[in-house]
Amino acid sequence: MKIHFNPYTRTGIAVIVLAGYAVLFSILYPSMGPSIAALSVIPMAITGWLLGVRGGLLFGILTLPLNVYLFRLMGDPTSGTILPYLPGSFAVTLVGMIIGWIKGLVDRIRKQAEELQEERKILQEEVRKRIEAEERITHEALHDPLTGLSNRRLFTDRLEHAMEWSKRHPDDMFAVIYLDLDRFKIINDSLGHHIGDQVLVAMARRLKSSVRAADTVARMGGDEFAILLEAVKSEDEVFAVIR
Repeated sequence: MKIHFNPYTRTGIAVIVLAGYAVLFSILYPSMGPSIAALSVIPMAITGWLLGVRGGLLFGILTLPLNVYLFRLMGDPTSGTILPYLPGSFAVTLVGMIIGWIKGLVDRIRKQAEELQEERKILQEEVRKRIEAEERITHEALHDPLTGLSNRRLFTDRLEHAMEWSKRHPDDMFAVIYLDLDRFKIINDSLGHHIGDQVLVAMARRLKSSVRAADTVARMGGDEFAILLEAVKSEDEVFAVIR
């Protein structure tokens, strides 16, 4: 199993800091070596990791006498002064603060990244809803709400396009079929408007199934329907739809 070390994680940063302090103490106190640094620094690093900058500082102050004692013990126990060992002891205290600061910094960056990701999701959702709303509004503006067919506005627009295309391409023909339902008013008056609506929906489905996907079937209003057949090659295609 391979172990991948990423120096940009909190653990990686902590390891680098600890190693740096071990090297620093080896230089300041050659007779001690890095072992005393590890014994003193690791508890401070753990405290800073868990409690942050303030916790690391408080723990460092409380354990400062112990660190001085350890440095003096590993250095020259008979020395009558502790001044030579104060820099190293204060440096140990700084470890917890630095580790705590790094942890806090990384936590803030991670929190900001999570907040940005959440804002991005919210923005994407708002954009999606807006696009869906615009598509729905556009569809409702161009289609009949009862049958789902094209309305008069969309039919007129496509008819104008077909006429312009025919002017530039005389060999391409189109046809318009206009029809209404006989005695539809009697159905509404005798059976009710809900039955009349069902008849209109059934009629729309039948007309839609009778033409090609590229053709346009529209409800012009009431019981009136219109069909636009484009790219018609012969009159037989038109009569086939009418039948």
